[in-house]
Amino acid sequence: LGSAARSVAMTSIVIHEVVYLTEVRNISLTQASSALGAMVFISMVGRIAFGTLGDFVDKRFVLIVTYVLQAVGIYILANVTNMAQVWLFVVVYGIAYGGAIPVFMAIVGEYYGRQYFATIRGFLQLFLVPTTVLGPIFAGLVYDRTGSYQVAFMSFIVALLVGTVFVFFSRK
Repeated sequence: LGSAARSVAMTSIVIHEVVYLTEVRNISLTQASSALGAMVFISMVGRIAFGTLGDFVDKRFVLIVTYVLQAVGIYILANVTNMAQVWLFVVVYGIAYGGAIPVFMAIVGEYYGRQYFATIRGFLQLFLVPTTVLGPIFAGLVYDRTGSYQVAFMSFIVALLVGTVFVFFSRK
C-alpha cells in the first residue's frame, strides 16, 4: 500500500508535468520538456545515492525520506512561477523519484527473501498497476473539470504522506 501511494503520484507527475507547465504556468514547451527530461536524468543521482544509503541505513527510513522529498517536490511544482523554481522541483523531485526505485526493490528482497522475489514482485503489481493507471486519469479529470491541478497535486502529497505510514510500519 505504501508503494501504491507512491506510484499514484509518481506516474501522474511524469505524465502531466509538461501539460501543467505549458498550459497552467505558461512555460514554453521546450523548457517544460527539458525539465521532464532533466528530471528523469537526475533521477540517476537519486538511484545511486539513496541505493547506497540503503545499504547502511534502515531501508524503511531511506524510503520514507524519498517519499517526503517527492511530496516537497510536488508542493514546489504546484507553486512554480518561474524556471528557477521548476529547476528546484526537477532536482528535489527527480532525486527522490529515482532514489525510491532501488530502495523499494531492496526492501522487497530483504523482507521476503530472494527465493520468491519474482513472485512477490508480480503480486505487488496487483496494487501498483491500478494506482499507476488511475492516478494520471484522476489528475486529468481534475484538470478538465477545474482548469487546475491543485486538488490533484495536494491529493498526491497526501497519498505520499499516508504511504510513509505504511512504509514505517512495514516489517520483515
